[in-house]
Amino acid sequence: GAEILPSLLVWTLKAKDVKTGKRKKKLRVTACGNFSRQVFPDLSTSNLDAVALRVLLAMGAAEGLPITIADIRTAFLNSALNMQHRPFAIRAPAALIQLGLIDPNTFYMIDKAMYGLAQSPREWGATRDRRLRSTRVTAADGEEFYLQQMTEEALWAIMSTKGGRVGVLATYVDDLI
Repeated sequence: GAEILPSLLVWTLKAKDVKTGKRKKKLRVTACGNFSRQVFPDLSTSNLDAVALRVLLAMGAAEGLPITIADIRTAFLNSALNMQHRPFAIRAPAALIQLGLIDPNTFYMIDKAMYGLAQSPREWGATRDRRLRSTRVTAADGEEFYLQQMTEEALWAIMSTKGGRVGVLATYVDDLI
């Protein structure tokens, strides 16, 4: 059967939006993966280190390339869990049970990466990289694709079928730079 883990609610208040002056409120259910008895040997995902980021920014500035940052919303929830291990289920968060919103005998089977599970960053990284490798974009002057760099796994060349590198993409967990 599934390994049952507790869960909890994590409430965050984001920084004020520059345009509206309002703060976004976020509430998510998080697994308490620290209670798991399972051992996962490889938990991390490739992330751009600070030196590589500085080099990337310097290259962009020298070549006059625009620099943009994008955040992948609910990134972990877009990744399947590696089911070679024992499956997980979580208990409903205690706060929701105490408020009478959920029956105390409620459990949820987990089939996607989830905040709080130790292996979720690795699962998301594998999903992200697989999607980038298979992405093709039709541009005005041909097709573009991403080519992962061998020396820095979190760095991708944006290549054109018509003429070499047209840009660079860096990954840091769920951020694309």
